[in-house]
Amino acid sequence: MIEGQAPKARRAGAGRPPSGKAPYKKVLLRLYAEEGRSIREIGEVLNCSKDMVARAIKAYGIVARTRVRRSGLAKLDREALENPCRLNA
Repeated sequence: MIEGQAPKARRAGAGRPPSGKAPYKKVLLRLYAEEGRSIREIGEVLNCSKDMVARAIKAYGIVARTRVRRSGLAKLDREALENPCRLNA
C-alpha cells in the first residue's frame, strides 16, 4: 500500500461462490423434518456438503432442531433403574 492512500474496500459478497445447487426445499423438509435425519446424513445422501445443507435449511426458513442429545436412560425400564443389581457375595 502506498503511503497516504486508504485501503481499498472489499466488495460485499466477494467470497467463494457456491459449489453447486442447494437441495430442494421439499427434499429437505422430507429428510430433515419428517424423517429426522441429521444435516450430515442429508449431505451424504444428496452428495453435497453439510454446510450447504445447513445454509439451505436456514434460507428456506425450516426450523432447526435443537442440539440436545437425549439420554439413553429414557429407554431403560424404570424398575431396573430403581432396583440396582447386587453382586453375589
